[in-house]
Amino acid sequence: MIYIKNNSVFSAAHNKLAVLLFLFFFIVPLNAYENQAEIDENLKNLSLSGFLRTRIWHFQSKTAIGDFPATSEQKKVTYQDLFFRNRLSLKVNESTEIHSVFDIFTVFGLDSSDSVETMGGSIGKAGFNLKTRNVYFLLKPNSNFETKIGLMPFSLPGGHIIATDGAGIRFRYDFFKGLLRTYFSWMKAYDNSKEDLGKGFGGNNYNDNDIYIAGGKIKVSEDIKTEFYYTYEKDMDSLKEPDTGRLHWAGIRQEIFSGKLFADFNLIYNWGRTNKNASENMFVNAGLWDILLGLQLKSVEISLLQKGATGSPNDLKAEKSFQSIRPSHGFSFIFIDNNGGISFSGGAMHGIYGQGLNIKFSIISGLSAELKYVHYRTIRKVISFDAQKDSYLGDEANFYVKYELYENTKLFSSLAVFLPQKAYTFYSQSANKRPVYEFLLGGRVDY
Repeated sequence: MIYIKNNSVFSAAHNKLAVLLFLFFFIVPLNAYENQAEIDENLKNLSLSGFLRTRIWHFQSKTAIGDFPATSEQKKVTYQDLFFRNRLSLKVNESTEIHSVFDIFTVFGLDSSDSVETMGGSIGKAGFNLKTRNVYFLLKPNSNFETKIGLMPFSLPGGHIIATDGAGIRFRYDFFKGLLRTYFSWMKAYDNSKEDLGKGFGGNNYNDNDIYIAGGKIKVSEDIKTEFYYTYEKDMDSLKEPDTGRLHWAGIRQEIFSGKLFADFNLIYNWGRTNKNASENMFVNAGLWDILLGLQLKSVEISLLQKGATGSPNDLKAEKSFQSIRPSHGFSFIFIDNNGGISFSGGAMHGIYGQGLNIKFSIISGLSAELKYVHYRTIRKVISFDAQKDSYLGDEANFYVKYELYENTKLFSSLAVFLPQKAYTFYSQSANKRPVYEFLLGGRVDY
């Protein structure tokens, strides 16, 4: 048993305990509440969004395509990719914002190092799993003017010239209450630019590349929209004088809606000079077209499509071959695709054109589907594997279905079949013209 012999000591201790309890239960919570209020004020200006997507791919064929050449023994591949995109925006004040985008991307089950590089990443094999995609700040002193500076996305209609992330600056100014929107961009370097620029000379001469973009959007009405644009690329090579390349692009896109009918035209003219080899320049004179004509019914949308570019189908260095900076556009799931999976081409389309039919329709509430057929040909005949001239590349059929499981959750699947023809054997360097199959099953959650 313990006895308290000094009441004064007990009283002093009691007073100290009372003070501590008062501080703990009253003062600390009040202070914490004040800090919480400050944090909440910052959180009001913070925006976080993005999505998580995973896809299972299966590719099967005995025909060479994409990353699987004719000599490859790997003719059946199943793998899964995972893509987690996160967008973070902070409103600093009424006219200043900070934006960033970072991705987590990986691929499981893919053994080909070439394919891994094309797909974008694999644990233990690729250069990254977490990548900062964009970091830039936005200045918007009024509703008509806007400036972006930093690492940001740059793109033009259709993604035929450029559709990538790069470091630079972008201005936008609206006239006539937004009926005319003008823009100007300067890009110094872009994602993986070292792989493309220098035009085969090697070294770090991509640092001397400048890309300028200027354009405008005219909104005559909600049914008639026009966009015109000009792009200039100056690619320097420190090992050669004068500069190795000065390329120009001028394009126009026209969108028209009239009742149930709609049309979308994109025409681009490409000219300038680039190097053909280490000692010879090449003068470019080329063009690209992308046309869509459609009919919108109650639950069905029917479109006629055609897309193509001038040039030699086997020679990017030909005078008529359409040049690009870093394109990203798709036309079908296998032959010309930028959505992942196996692809003959992710962007370059010189000397090739395709035309076909696309049908989108609703099945039941939340469930929609899309059917597409595309016929591919070369603009001029090529010599096939059996030494005959032909321009028939092949035909492709796509089926895509999407189910909206919840408001921000969807499941999707696709099946694609490409039937190679005689002209395709020129590219594959194989007489084999067996069908190419691709199957996809995936899901996506937006937040």
